[in-house]
Parts: sequence; C-alpha cells; structure tokens
Amino acid sequence: TYTWPRYEVKRATEIGAGEARRVPLVIIGAGPVGLTAAIDAAQPGFTVLLDELAYAEQVVIDVPGLTLEGQGSALTRIAPTTLAANTTWISDGFPYAAIVLVDGVDGVVVRDLAIDGNPGAATVAGCTPGIVGAYFRSASGRLDDAAVRNLVLAPGLRGCQDQFAVVALTATGNADSVVLDGNLIDNYGKGGVVASGAGVALDAIDNAITGRGPLPLGDAGQNGVQVSFGATGNLVGNTISEHAYLPSDFVATGALVYAPSATLDGNTFEDNQVGAYYIDSNGEAH
Repeated sequence: TYTWPRYEVKRATEIGAGEARRVPLVIIGAGPVGLTAAIDAAQPGFTVLLDELAYAEQVVIDVPGLTLEGQGSALTRIAPTTLAANTTWISDGFPYAAIVLVDGVDGVVVRDLAIDGNPGAATVAGCTPGIVGAYFRSASGRLDDAAVRNLVLAPGLRGCQDQFAVVALTATGNADSVVLDGNLIDNYGKGGVVASGAGVALDAIDNAITGRGPLPLGDAGQNGVQVSFGATGNLVGNTISEHAYLPSDFVATGALVYAPSATLDGNTFEDNQVGAYYIDSNGEAH
C-alpha cells in the first residue's frame, strides 16, 4: 500500500510579521491535498500557478484577490475522485458539493484550467448533495478561459434538480460581481450558469454553453443561463445551444430571466426549445 508523502507548510517569519509582499510558492506534485495546501499558504493577491496535472481534490478559495491559474483547460484539470458536501445553497441551506468554491471573498480569478465532474459525480448516490463545478458564494471574481463540464449525476438520478456547472449566489444585502469570459461549459444536469439573488451582477461574455438536449421525461429540463430572484445579467456574444425537452409541454431554455433584469446582446441561440424566456422581468434582447 502506497502512502502519500506529507509536506508541512511553514510560514516564513516575514509573512507572519506582515512584512512580505511577494513570496514564491511551490507545489510539489498534485498529491491528494497539494492544491489545498498551496491556497492555505497564499496571502491576499497571490497567484497559485498550477502544473500540467490533474488535481483530485475539492478546492475552497477564501483568500481575497487570489488567482488560481492553470496551463490551459486541456492540460490542467481539477477533477476530484469523489464529491462530498462542503457548502450550502444560501437561501435554503441545501447541501452542495462544489469542486471550486469561492467563499465570501472578493477579487478572485480562476483561469486556464478545467473543472471536471468526472469521475467524482458518479460517487454521489442520490439527489443530496447537489453538485456544482464553480460556486461563487457571496463572492466576486472571474472565471476565464476555463472548461467546466460533466456536472451531471448517473443516468438514474438525472431528474434531480441540483446539478449545475457555474453558480453565483449572494446573501441579502451583498453586492457581488461575477464575470465569465471565454469559457466552455457543457454536459451539466439542470443548468449551465445560475446567477441568483439581489446583489448578484453577472457578466457572461463569449462563452460556449452547451446542453444535453433534447432530453426525455425523467431527466431535468435544462436552462443554459438562469438570471433570477433579483440578480442582474449582461450576456454578450455567447453561443448557447441544445436545451430542449420532450414532451414539449415542459420547457427548456437557452436563457431564463426570472424576476430580475437582464440584457442579451449579440448572442447565438441554436437548437433550444426556447431561446430567451423572460418571466416577470425586464431587459433587452438584440
């Protein structure tokens, strides 16, 4: 039986004294907790640079201004072998397993990597916990040039509603801006992108968001992008496709705008049952 080596993370004296501005940080291999150790050691404003590896762990980012940067979505993957609840949905406390959780901090950047639910999603045995690839929870930041995929449960569980690729939620009174730019988002359960709650401002620019439709009865009715419950959205230049449901008396949408406001500008909608669906909301689509 092989036992992973243990590397102790020690803070330099000048860091503890608050004197250092920049300190190099080295991750030795991927390991089971190598990435987590690097983030724990990082200071606000640091960049954690990942290698061309698969990192088999769920990641919590609670350092303001941290940048998590890979070598490209084809080369650097965060792909846990199992998924376990590590957070909740803000409004109702429902447990979620997030692969990358940005928790209560601002200015975080995640870029040039893949966030992959394969193989971890297959280890979730029921509808609880929900699963999400990148979760901005009362947090602001960016997800750029990344791939977020395979956030879908086993075939017998795909009617479960809590399977999302990217989520941005905020607590009452918070103002959180989340930017998604140039990402590939595909093979998810219920939704590709969800921005929900008064105070969330979503800018989604030049993303490719691809559903699994048309889907049969018993699967989830998908939404490519959902902006809801007081959030605002600005969707520009995205390609949103393959969101459809059979029978057609249930609706799947490319973009669902519910009880907030959103502007849709220059997006391409392909093979969606409904391209853009505004319910009790306002905005523009052109």
